[in-house]
Amino acid sequence: MSARILALEIKGTDSPQNKAKRDALNEWVKAINAAGGFGRWAWDVAFKPGEVQDIITKHAAAEPAE
Repeated sequence: MSARILALEIKGTDSPQNKAKRDALNEWVKAINAAGGFGRWAWDVAFKPGEVQDIITKHAAAEPAE
């Protein structure tokens, strides 16, 4: 089983700059996963503290993308 790594952003509010950063992070995650050898990466963002545990649970249960 390969490692799963989650890049989790915590934001109080959203902005166009934050969306652009997430778009870049999404592309990076796709590239690192395609390269292989670095575990399976995923990313997500939480806007409220109460969302963090649900996000972690969601990604822990997710099947790795092929």
